[in-house]
Amino acid sequence: MKRALISLCSTLTLFFFQVQPGLCWGSAVHAYIADHLGKKAPLLNLNEVYGAVAPDVFNYMFDNPALQQTLVMGTHYQSTLVWDTARFPTGKALAFGFVSHNELFGADHTAHLYLSGYPDGYVIVKAKLLVPAVQYVLGQNGIAITDPDVLLTVCHTFTEFGLDVLLKKVDPQIGRKITMAALLRSPEMPFLLAQAYGSSLGGTRQALKFIQPMEREFRKNMILYGQALSQDDATSVQLLAEQLAQMSAQYLALYQINVTAEQIVPLIEFGMGEAMKNCQADFLQAISEIVQYVNTELKDNQIRYY
Repeated sequence: MKRALISLCSTLTLFFFQVQPGLCWGSAVHAYIADHLGKKAPLLNLNEVYGAVAPDVFNYMFDNPALQQTLVMGTHYQSTLVWDTARFPTGKALAFGFVSHNELFGADHTAHLYLSGYPDGYVIVKAKLLVPAVQYVLGQNGIAITDPDVLLTVCHTFTEFGLDVLLKKVDPQIGRKITMAALLRSPEMPFLLAQAYGSSLGGTRQALKFIQPMEREFRKNMILYGQALSQDDATSVQLLAEQLAQMSAQYLALYQINVTAEQIVPLIEFGMGEAMKNCQADFLQAISEIVQYVNTELKDNQIRYY
């Protein structure tokens, strides 16, 4: 189980380093927001939760960066295509959550664009706040990151994962909800994606052959991700630190910064811990505002099925 969880998180982390729209909120935050919107009927609510994490379904296409970028931009900037495609209640629930994630007027808009008191975006502000401490600790361990963008990316990732762990203090069941949402999601999801984004993949029928296995793997990953967050905080942080170390070492090597995964595990645990400290005082207030913001924006954009 531990190996599987570490492998899952490694995949997630690599995306955060490669595709800018991924540098936003983590899956747990998106799930929490969706859980506080829309219908409260259990099955529909769980589909909203799964829909809210599903825009990241194409995040793992590392063998085709150009197509990955096209599809990720589509899911984050053209999310209403899924809404327009959905017809039945469970499909509308999936689409409702899907749109709540988007970059233009959804939850991701507040991560690095705007939130009251955080004109640059909550996650960006918190990541920048983390930079001096992380830079100092890295330097103390003989690791020099001179490129400010690289350093900010590292701190952003620490912040995002730290926030997902921190969220468990607000909703201890968030991991279980993500797992249940993935287990019980409507089978409509891959069809909605194929119809919405099939033009980039040779049409709906051809797209479905491509999307079904990807969505199936993503669903499995979300089940494991929820299970990871269902552990105690120390175990969650440890799992995330171990996988982040593995991916961070590979990422930093691209910039001729040579470190081993074992060398930086405690540094990442430190970074995540500091990120959680930086966010714990105002995180709940920020999340509450995001829920209100997304709820208003969804209504204003006629995204409503209840």
